[in-house]
Amino acid sequence: GFAIVSIDYRTSKDGAVMREIITDCFDAMRYIAHYADILKIDKDNIYLAGHSAGAHLTALNIHHPRINSAVLLSGIYDLQPIQSTHLNLALNLNESDIQLLSPIHIHTVSNKPCYIAYGSNELDELQWQSQQYFEFRKQLDPELVHLKKYANTNHYSILERYFKYEFIHDFNT
Repeated sequence: GFAIVSIDYRTSKDGAVMREIITDCFDAMRYIAHYADILKIDKDNIYLAGHSAGAHLTALNIHHPRINSAVLLSGIYDLQPIQSTHLNLALNLNESDIQLLSPIHIHTVSNKPCYIAYGSNELDELQWQSQQYFEFRKQLDPELVHLKKYANTNHYSILERYFKYEFIHDFNT
């Protein structure tokens, strides 16, 4: 069997800036690793999955020593395009934040499988980000990164598509 933990973190709607959102996720990972026995979680068999903003946060956590594998669905891996949008009014990203908090700028080998997926009916930006992040990770972990483009799938239908048809296969191979 397996256990599922859904990490709740502050968002920009709560007044949190990007660094606080990321800190919440890092703190959650530390909590899960520390209390794994009490939570009845196999601390040596933890897999992360994230969708949209959650894919960005998952990509930042892939280097955690307890993580075995990551699934990134329709994510943002380079925060630069956000800086010039209305979203940055809440996130308050500066150039330093973008370099430090964008997974595409973290040049660290993870030695862990990473599954990146997006839908053919996604926004062009999300498709491009997934493709770019795949190329970036392939340079670091060439045998461990996988990219899948789902036909006739959008930003929301990818969740059902992945978890209904792919999830068990990816984690049993």
